[in-house]
Amino acid sequence: GFRVSFPLRTNYMFARVRGPVRRPLGAVSACLWLRPGGAPALGTPFSYAAPGQPNELVLLAWGGRPMELLVDDQAVALSLSPAPGRWQHLCVTWA
Repeated sequence: GFRVSFPLRTNYMFARVRGPVRRPLGAVSACLWLRPGGAPALGTPFSYAAPGQPNELVLLAWGGRPMELLVDDQAVALSLSPAPGRWQHLCVTWA
């Protein structure tokens, strides 16, 4: 298994798995704390890319609108609208 943690708080943090991956990933789970700003804006709290597919799994946060999940470039609306200024815990699993 892989575990990724980010010790610093920035808007542009990312991690990259290096070295040989013996088997393609069959599942990914991402959990995060999210606190949207007050202004309506588009954000990407989580994005997973694979060779040949930059949008394998993308979580999109729209200011004031329900969030969306892109899976292989196909959008799925979520019944989740995080309240601005409030911390919320969020987990997404893909298999």
